[in-house]
Amino acid sequence: MLFSNVLKSSRSKNPSLNIGVTIFSGMLILGVIGLVHPPQNPFAMSINHRFEPPNFTHWMGTDQYGRDIFSRLLVSLASSFTIAFSSLVLGMLAGVTIGGLSGYIEGVFGESLMRFVDALYAFPHILLALLVLTVLGPGEVSVSIALVIFNAPVFARITYGAVLEGKHSLYAQTAKCMGGGTFYILRRHVSLYVAPSLLVQATSSFSLAILVEASLSYLGLGVQPPHPSLGGMLASAQNYLQQSYWTLIFPGLFLILVVLGSNLSGDGIEGRFGRW
Repeated sequence: MLFSNVLKSSRSKNPSLNIGVTIFSGMLILGVIGLVHPPQNPFAMSINHRFEPPNFTHWMGTDQYGRDIFSRLLVSLASSFTIAFSSLVLGMLAGVTIGGLSGYIEGVFGESLMRFVDALYAFPHILLALLVLTVLGPGEVSVSIALVIFNAPVFARITYGAVLEGKHSLYAQTAKCMGGGTFYILRRHVSLYVAPSLLVQATSSFSLAILVEASLSYLGLGVQPPHPSLGGMLASAQNYLQQSYWTLIFPGLFLILVVLGSNLSGDGIEGRFGRW
């Protein structure tokens, strides 16, 4: 509801939000198509159709095994969106819970919990992901777990600061004096300080998750063959760039559009909240 209100009120005043949502929605629709029913079998090989340029049958050409690139890109988008969304939701839930408890309870418990969060936050994302994958092994589940681990501290820090600000606000203090319970104060007053920051951070964390997943798949640690992934397609295409440029351009373009759409949406939402 909060997101829909932002969209309605900024349709004419915030072009970056409109452009970002349009791009992101288009890529999301393509990902859903790839999940439900891709136009061609993304795993079907045909030696007779290797390295075909874009045509009416294969809109974005074929790869070194004669597989349809467009269909493989749609399936790759579905995998990327699934990993990014699941890790974002779980990371946000964990972070909001930790940050909310630390901010509202405070004291030794809250400080100790946030010091642990700060220690996790200090790790570079790729190094932390590589550490998790070293322990758990490559694959989609391992990548998702790694993304949850470094998403949670970000949301915990945001929630912690917002809860501290919200609980000491005049509205929250007045509600407490009037006998308002903890749950009521959190829901009615403190959440107003947390929600805008979380929404903006969610768009940034989503695009980062897409990039990290693509990077790990590029290194062979993410989505495993024969299942397609944006990073995996980029890795295999670099060996055939001179004879089939389309095998590299289209996966790169899809990756850019997803990240661009998410970032523009985040910038637009942040700009809108900044004027409130």
